[in-house]
Amino acid sequence: MRVENEYGSYFTCDYDYLRFLQKLFHYHLGTDVLLFTTDGAHETFLQCGALQGLYATVDFGPGANITAAFGIQRKSEPRGPLVNSEFYTGWLDHWGQPHSTVRTEVVASSLHDILARGANVNLYMFIGGTNFAYWNGANMPYQAQPTSYDYDAPLSEAGDLTEKYFALRDVIRKVPQGVLDRSEVITLNITGKAGASLDLLVENMGRVNYGRDINDFKGLISNLTLGSNILTDWMIFPLDTEDAVRRHLGDWHGCNNGRHDKALAHSSSNYTLPAFYTGNFSIPSGIPDLPQDTFIQFPGWTKLMSFSNQYFGFVLYRTTLPQDCSDPTPLSSPLSGVHDRAYVAVDGVPQGVLDRSEVITLNITGKAGASLDLLVENMGRVNYGRDINDFKGLISNLTLGSNILTDWMIFPLDTEDAVRRHLGDWHGCNNGRHDKALAHSSSNYTLPAFYTGNFSIPSGIPDLPQDTFIQFPGWTKGQVWINGFNLGRYWPARGPQMTLFVPRHILVTSAPNTIMVLELERAPCGDNGPELCTVEFVDRPVISATPTPSHPPLDLPYQHWGLDYV
Repeated sequence: MRVENEYGSYFTCDYDYLRFLQKLFHYHLGTDVLLFTTDGAHETFLQCGALQGLYATVDFGPGANITAAFGIQRKSEPRGPLVNSEFYTGWLDHWGQPHSTVRTEVVASSLHDILARGANVNLYMFIGGTNFAYWNGANMPYQAQPTSYDYDAPLSEAGDLTEKYFALRDVIRKVPQGVLDRSEVITLNITGKAGASLDLLVENMGRVNYGRDINDFKGLISNLTLGSNILTDWMIFPLDTEDAVRRHLGDWHGCNNGRHDKALAHSSSNYTLPAFYTGNFSIPSGIPDLPQDTFIQFPGWTKLMSFSNQYFGFVLYRTTLPQDCSDPTPLSSPLSGVHDRAYVAVDGVPQGVLDRSEVITLNITGKAGASLDLLVENMGRVNYGRDINDFKGLISNLTLGSNILTDWMIFPLDTEDAVRRHLGDWHGCNNGRHDKALAHSSSNYTLPAFYTGNFSIPSGIPDLPQDTFIQFPGWTKGQVWINGFNLGRYWPARGPQMTLFVPRHILVTSAPNTIMVLELERAPCGDNGPELCTVEFVDRPVISATPTPSHPPLDLPYQHWGLDYV
């Protein structure tokens, strides 16, 4: 079990913290579980990331000096397996930057060299992923990562096989058997009478790592012998434990009035028969606001926590203008205190956008006493290195001209609840149409607003529904939900990602599917009517586009659907 990931890259170098984690893991998992850490293959990283009692592993990508990298690990771990816990098959993206790729032949060559040394390796990523909802990360200097985490992985974000997959498969299948020999017990002494039942409950412990043939068959894959005799006439019973739990069945021999007598059968070994145990519990009385989060003390189980505070999404900051701004007056964040992006409006008229890494000053106009609204978006948290204390919102003063703005009212916005309730824009809903969202402004922005529509899965396509991708012609930047599921951010005006992955399990064929779009900057319909607010469903992803002011049409098969204002 990995205890920490690249802690050596963090500035504190707190060994007490690592010792605390070590004790915590032992408390929950027991002392016979191997605990390990992962750090970059550099002495300074392992100096602070490793601890006696935690097996130190390293991570590095293709093209690295493999001998030197594992040499660094050997300085911390003179004995034991060589392990690259994160062998990078590709790399992550950032908004406004080209899509990252790593050449297949470079990845395959490095993997071959790692396996040739008899080392263990974990491919990161083996299959691309998706940062649904608000779960993308960021790096410093601040660059937010997009919704797609395709990573140029051997299996794409949608699970498609790639050229890289087949190349790495060819490398792995050529590894000689015996390089990564199993070290399991292969002989066991047993006792019993002739004719007695011999039962073997065979557990699939998971697939082997990718240093051996990936065709890793499970079960009894060769003969078993008893003394000098080969055992035959096996009866095979696949066991559906999930169904057993649903039915409240007993142990695998059957339930006997609620007690598993066979499971407690006397044996000279340290084992009893596998068995299910069940019970009930009631919430204790006298505790207010029940139910509450709690912990279950049982080895191998993990705890769950829920948080009432807002950590993701949007917060609205509101104050009033302390002075007349008939002429454009600079609204400034001199210490780059807008984390991360703020959509600015005065009395419902859009003024523009402040951005922590791009725009820290914006000219606005308005009368003294007018409402100044900043809708602040958390674009993703920094998740690596010394800057992970990445606070969100307005983290320092804003000035208007030479005056510091004060008396802010702060409104955490639950966009998920808004979607569930089909609420309107952040100023309120007006008979199904957002007139304020279309308010006249000298800027290129409209107010943030929700748009909603329905679509049905076309007939004549087998095995519906299927995975698909959604793209946003003419839209600028925002968030999208289908049937209440938050797919994540879209930002075709910035790129390189133009489409979002839509997994089939969120789609339905029995009723129309509902789509909601929160457009933050400017929708394509604007003053021209809602019929221009459409989205398109395509069968191929576009995550490597070069953003331009006017993105050219994409020659892709698609279905398009119109959206109306909420």
